[in-house]
Amino acid sequence: MTKKQNYAGADVFFSAKYIFAQIITLIIFFLGFKWTLFGLYWIPPLLNPVLYICVVLFWLYYNFLWIRTALYLPSTYLAVRSVYDDLGVKLGVFKCFYIALCKLNRARKAEVKMRRETKFIRMAALSFVKAGILVNMSRFDAKELSKAIFIHSKKQVIDIFKFVLPYFAPTFAILLILTPLTVFLSSHNYRYLIEHLTGAPVLISFWVYIIILPFKFIWVFMTLSSLAANIISPLLTLPLSKMFAQYVKDNNVTLNLGKKHRLPFEGLASLFMILTALAFYISIFLNILL
Repeated sequence: MTKKQNYAGADVFFSAKYIFAQIITLIIFFLGFKWTLFGLYWIPPLLNPVLYICVVLFWLYYNFLWIRTALYLPSTYLAVRSVYDDLGVKLGVFKCFYIALCKLNRARKAEVKMRRETKFIRMAALSFVKAGILVNMSRFDAKELSKAIFIHSKKQVIDIFKFVLPYFAPTFAILLILTPLTVFLSSHNYRYLIEHLTGAPVLISFWVYIIILPFKFIWVFMTLSSLAANIISPLLTLPLSKMFAQYVKDNNVTLNLGKKHRLPFEGLASLFMILTALAFYISIFLNILL
């Protein structure tokens, strides 16, 4: 590999498009994060504790689903833009966004399955599945093509992984530190709860806080994990998309780039919730100013 290829991950890390995508990812994260945790206090303290726990669990689970999916939108858009540009296909901003929205959940699942592989070689062999899915390949075909590209360029793929792997352990440590710090923020602690449940007895407020606490720990950790995955993933996706495109060109692999896309429910729901949360906080901001 050339020196430039060796430090492809570093080039991505300091690129304007990567930084911009991370800014959008963080905006989506904070919108959904505040929407969910503050929304817990909108749920009235029901007299039936079982019913109350069910409502809380539903609220946290529903919001985790759309936030998890929405967080992948900027990184998926970045991947779509990168792989199509590398293939020599020029797409407009809205077309790239549309494809990213259509492929959002499938690309997320491909990435998750790659990360869950217990053996490094198997994980590396799935490195190009996401790129294949973004250019309209079936998962099976994308998986087979990914294995072929990995065999053809094993050393280059491993070198790219070597750049990213050192970030994994510190990221996990940061998640473990940030989770309790976030859960016990002043705006989410017990004092905040009793100040906003003034119509409820103190004992009920206390038990509401205790019931919510373990679920909040799990929810915050899982949401932060999704955020971390989307900060790290482009460091792999963007350099690998160039190798994917080069292999496709060199071996005359036929791709159906003109395939019509269908908007999935997950993509539409995540986009709707982003816009809803954004409108909610803009209205609050305007009310404060006016």
